Amino acid sequence: MRFVALRSRDFRLLLAGQAISLTGSQMQQVAVVWQLYLLTKSPLSLGLLGLFRVTPILLLALGGGVAADALDRKKLMLASQTGMMLASLGLLAATRANVVTPGIIYGMAALGGVAAAFDMPARQALVPATSLATPVVAK
Repeated sequence: MRFVALRSRDFRLLLAGQAISLTGSQMQQVAVVWQLYLLTKSPLSLGLLGLFRVTPILLLALGGGVAADALDRKKLMLASQTGMMLASLGLLAATRANVVTPGIIYGMAALGGVAAAFDMPARQALVPATSLATPVVAK
């Protein structure tokens, strides 16, 4: 039978929440790149933005996997999603106060990268457990 996983209420909630979160994240990425370009008019600054986003993920990916195995995955996802939200709110506050600089943008991108390094392994480990309608076991 097709779409068996959609029978699970938990999986449907996870899927809907992730769809909303990822849509917002993609829109934010486009807006941040545009804002940085308007501030600097420099293609190099856009490349640096990618570096600040990816470096924390590369450095912390293994630790994120260990944390996803050792901790409650749902709580880890909530914490990492909260970290991403705080990075977004930091960008919003700096922009609204008209004090945003490339340094602030890079810092918030790095904070979002740190959160993503823990979010991705937790989400990937949580999906099979949720789609099989089995409880997630916290260690």
